[in-house]
Amino acid sequence: MNINELNKEQLNIFIHDYYNSEDSIKKILQKYNINQISTQKIIDILPSLALRLTVL
Repeated sequence: MNINELNKEQLNIFIHDYYNSEDSIKKILQKYNINQISTQKIIDILPSLALRLTVL
């Protein structure tokens, strides 16, 4: 799965998990079955994903 395939609700939960979970980034990506992105890439794009949620 690709991060862009998450719907708004899933993306909100993903971002919450990313910032608040004790799990590693890798484990959070696995939880959502996101395998099309590197951990560094998610770190780089997360601010724009959060901004996208405020626009939706």
